[in-house]
Amino acid sequence: MYVITEEGEQIPMPIFKKLPFNLKKTVFRTTHMLTIKPDDVLFNEGDKGDGFYVLLFGKLQIYKNVNGQVTNLSEVKPGGFFGEMALIDEEPRAASVKAIIESKLVFFPSGAFHMTIKNDHTVAQGVAEYLCEVLNSAANPQYPSELKDQIIKGHIPSDIETLKKMVQAIRDSNVPADPSSEGSDEGHAE
Repeated sequence: MYVITEEGEQIPMPIFKKLPFNLKKTVFRTTHMLTIKPDDVLFNEGDKGDGFYVLLFGKLQIYKNVNGQVTNLSEVKPGGFFGEMALIDEEPRAASVKAIIESKLVFFPSGAFHMTIKNDHTVAQGVAEYLCEVLNSAANPQYPSELKDQIIKGHIPSDIETLKKMVQAIRDSNVPADPSSEGSDEGHAE
């Protein structure tokens, strides 16, 4: 699945890459476009994780408050995505995100995503395969014991509870959600 920026750039959506085209269209129908102005906060550290975002244009700052001081973690540039694990586990955000310049984003709400998974097992299976790939890419993966053999083989049950266990294992393994991100901090503002 790709999102097209205003400059015509195709942005891959790795969490959906295993889905057939018709299901990618179904998932994309649940999205919303957002525009935020400079210094507007998209979400704060500790807010409920309610979905994930892809930046189409603009620039965002991911930051945390550490001992009362703002610590900048990374900048998100067009094509960057973050919060994708919140699609599944809806955990509180680990960092805050604000616009540096006017920015336009695509938002994938977790509620609609959960409904899609419930109604179409194939979507859940595609996401499960992606999560297996991410977890298997970790230097020291922390597999859920009851799923270890299935994850290594890439064959796991794709119910929402299993997907949540997979996301927690990815968080515990401290691996970026996009295994091809080569050290990027994008994807860590869950």
